[in-house]
Amino acid sequence: MVINSHLHFDHCGNNRLFPGVPLVAQRTEYDLAHEPKYTTTEWVDFPGADWVLIDGEEEVLPGITVLPTPGHTAGHQSVLVRSHGQIDVMAAQAVYDPGELKAEASIEPLTDAEADQTAASARKIKAVDPVRVFFSHDTRIWQPAGN
Repeated sequence: MVINSHLHFDHCGNNRLFPGVPLVAQRTEYDLAHEPKYTTTEWVDFPGADWVLIDGEEEVLPGITVLPTPGHTAGHQSVLVRSHGQIDVMAAQAVYDPGELKAEASIEPLTDAEADQTAASARKIKAVDPVRVFFSHDTRIWQPAGN
């Protein structure tokens, strides 16, 4: 299984290397991927693409939950990994880095609605009480104080 945080070209480009493997995305994101200039559609709709479209939060495998975290895109999702009583979050681009997560704000130029969604998504990530949070474009790992 491949779980896509969102379908911008730099996040879905290698999906085509997994024909027949379930590809998980929010239905909203999949629909956006077919809008002009959103992404490289050939990397979304390729021979053997096996899309599993989710509407909201869902446990896709035992201990693996997708969590809608809109803001960067309307259909963005993060991944929660539960193991040994702890949660790690693959935030992807819900926020760019630990500073944005802490501030619950984005440095990206966003519309007011996107900024509000990003802040809400940051709060949602922090509310699951993660031990660690990982980001797509920043190698730093966020760990809340005390962990």
